[in-house]
Amino acid sequence: MKILRHIDDNTVAHVSSMYGKDGGDLVQNPMISVCIIAYNAVDWIEQAIEGVMNQNDYYNYEVIISDDCSTDGTCEIVRSQLWKHPDKVKTLTSTRNLGPDSGMCNFVRCLQDARGKYVAILEADDFWHDFNKLKDQVSFLEHNADYSCSFTQANVDEHGFNFTGIAERYANAKEHWEPSEVLDNEFQCATAGLVFRRDLVKKLPRWFYDCAYIDRPIRGMLAKHGKFHCLQRKAVTYRLNNWGGLYKLMQTGSVNVMIESHKVFKGLASYHKEHRPQLAARRDELASKIYKKQGGKRYLLGYLRHKMRSQPVKIQESITA
Repeated sequence: MKILRHIDDNTVAHVSSMYGKDGGDLVQNPMISVCIIAYNAVDWIEQAIEGVMNQNDYYNYEVIISDDCSTDGTCEIVRSQLWKHPDKVKTLTSTRNLGPDSGMCNFVRCLQDARGKYVAILEADDFWHDFNKLKDQVSFLEHNADYSCSFTQANVDEHGFNFTGIAERYANAKEHWEPSEVLDNEFQCATAGLVFRRDLVKKLPRWFYDCAYIDRPIRGMLAKHGKFHCLQRKAVTYRLNNWGGLYKLMQTGSVNVMIESHKVFKGLASYHKEHRPQLAARRDELASKIYKKQGGKRYLLGYLRHKMRSQPVKIQESITA
């Protein structure tokens, strides 16, 4: 089953020209760009926007709301924010839904429109409830140049979907994370809690556009440039739901989940240098599992590499008389 189609920078530029872009006299030289990604989130979008607009404005920020042609009234709520917050809010809308046709387009266009030194991500069915979240995260990054990203602990609100262990992982009790730890397959943090340096992801690699989700690819790219900091407060809530991309992907079967994960680790292995062996090992492990399930030339080499890594090295002991 094909989950996504391949796109590139030219495709994104072409598709983005189809969007309506509205906004008045926006804040000048924002320190932070908050990217709210929306699609059919009429029940949640106002809470998401409210949590952003209530942030401590010690650092000035802009809000970019990108709606991917919602059909449930989300777009009308998004447009109403232009009247309420003309100095902060900019909206990006589309004339057709771009989801599976263009993969990461809705997020990428939002990121490309950002002007801040830092970027925060919020998917419209999640929300923030700590009004000092942005200020504290940006303050940390401003004083610690060797960190590329800050994230927060998170609450998990289950809506018809249970993902074993995710609540424990999102309650990260560790404050400082090395890049190798962030790149580990077991590392998790809520996308709603991310704040990162925009200049580190200005140029996106081509493989990024073909990923089915934002979190691991963007974290993996940022880990190339520095350590991660975890704000030791549950500042955001992630809605674990049965309508989003993760749930829909898992419904297609375990092989497709592995295929999408393989895409990410294959891309990250090509993107990194220092941590390439770690990422390549996970890439090949996934390729091996996929090959055993369904075969395919695309995964044969990874299967063979993983098999070679897995075989114990036999050391022949010299025998003395």
